[in-house]
Amino acid sequence: MKLSSDKITRRKLLLTGSLSLIAIPAVLPSLFNKSDRSVDKLHELFLTGHKANDAHFISGMTLEGAEVFRTQIQTQFHSIAACPATPTFVIGIPRDPSTYAQVISTQTGQIIASLKPGIGRHFNGHGCFSHDGRYFYASENNYKKQQGSIGIYDLSTQLRTGELDSFGQGPHELGLLSDGQTLVIANGGIQTLPESGRKAINKATMRPSLAYINSQTGQLIQQHRLSDHHLSIRHMTIGTDDTVGIALQYKGRDNSPALVGFQRGIEPIHLLKSNSEKTHWQMNNYTASIAIHPKSGVTGVTCPRGNLVTFWDSHKQTFLKAVDINDPGGIALSRDGNYFFVTSASGDLFHIESTTLEIVTPGLSPWPKAHWGNHFTQLAV
Repeated sequence: MKLSSDKITRRKLLLTGSLSLIAIPAVLPSLFNKSDRSVDKLHELFLTGHKANDAHFISGMTLEGAEVFRTQIQTQFHSIAACPATPTFVIGIPRDPSTYAQVISTQTGQIIASLKPGIGRHFNGHGCFSHDGRYFYASENNYKKQQGSIGIYDLSTQLRTGELDSFGQGPHELGLLSDGQTLVIANGGIQTLPESGRKAINKATMRPSLAYINSQTGQLIQQHRLSDHHLSIRHMTIGTDDTVGIALQYKGRDNSPALVGFQRGIEPIHLLKSNSEKTHWQMNNYTASIAIHPKSGVTGVTCPRGNLVTFWDSHKQTFLKAVDINDPGGIALSRDGNYFFVTSASGDLFHIESTTLEIVTPGLSPWPKAHWGNHFTQLAV
């Protein structure tokens, strides 16, 4: 079928089912107004979810860990999505069925809107914006058909305008290449049902993949798979040169495969192991979050079950170093690129210098009893 070159028409062709209204108040379109983005007025905000005393919060802080806001929420956000083009708000994305994503003001931390998934679908924990901030793409589980989908939300018209096939099961993290059109999707290969919670119902038949699709037409451009179908491609990030870094979780038994990889262009995924057997085993078949330095290509990967943050060179595709941190989860880069900022589930915050890869602020903890989540987002506001 030939598709029209008009973006809205293409999205109408991709529409499945009835339109789902997004409960965004009339004030939201004003968030797209141009603001003063001069360099001297920019400062950075770090965002994550945390749990304290059995309550869930979304948290905003400075590079020093000072509180900007904390807002109690009804459901846990797995990650926070941000867009430089729309610095006045971010979107918190849950993983559990019957939950909504939330649009949050970066000025006040208050929830200003809710995004509702399509019928028979639930959010799968991650999303990304179009480069202009108008569209939001969310990984979703189409549990009726047991396949993955990418929900498309038009933030200017307040509608869920359709969806794209993720070309796999259990899509999780995703991002756009520098062309602003190609979506890269980490299909974890894990299928769940609302009644099964987060327990995989298809371990024997998992088929994880890294899929490239055209966000305008829904066409599959390329797809990469791994030889071990139990290696779930859960988390990913995209470097400034469009290198895709992936952080894996092993769902099999009696094996200890490589858990970090890089892929670029049409090349296959290149998996890497630490040159230290002790470090490799300590990673414990589980990674949580990944971040690539925009200039050096140094890549940080958190390994909470191994109490490690591992570092890799995405340019040379080599292992660099492991840093001991208790239960690390989220990792983000400072705006100036000088620090990797890491959260620990114990409540501590750490700065790791991006050239020496040494901890320079150990155990910064201005948030008593905060149990940080596995993801961390930086935004210049």
